[in-house]
Amino acid sequence: MEQFKVEMARRKDFAFFWRPYDGETLQDVFLRLRDFLDTIHRDANIEKKHVVVVCHGETMWAWRVILEYWMPWDLRYGMNAHNLQTKIHNCRIIQYSRNASGQLADHFTQVRFVSPKDPMDPAKNRDWQPIVRPVWNDTKLLAHVEQFPRFIGVKQVT
Repeated sequence: MEQFKVEMARRKDFAFFWRPYDGETLQDVFLRLRDFLDTIHRDANIEKKHVVVVCHGETMWAWRVILEYWMPWDLRYGMNAHNLQTKIHNCRIIQYSRNASGQLADHFTQVRFVSPKDPMDPAKNRDWQPIVRPVWNDTKLLAHVEQFPRFIGVKQVT
């Protein structure tokens, strides 16, 4: 951590866009996973199969971006949160479901987190939670954009 503290700080600040030396950004991983997800959806959805994907922690973050409709700032917040219930550590299980209240949905509607080392510890696990997808309109989007500094001056046209 001491040797790579500058790089780790960049990862913390620019989670979605940070590129490790000779590696790829989560944005790059996101694009590959999206194609993989299309294949899973096409091949597994026909017979309503269950799918298990085993991957590294960084890839798990990219899955969360895709399946939970996160924006880059959501990823940054999630990666920097100190929440033991949702922290991604070795052997963490993140489970998604389309089966909300016995009704099979077209997309994932719930997510839960299980720590195989302590599956009964509520401090390290999170039971099913709804996935809330943001809905943007022009007013919400403009209000969000106004929170950030401008790098190029904007000239008002009257």
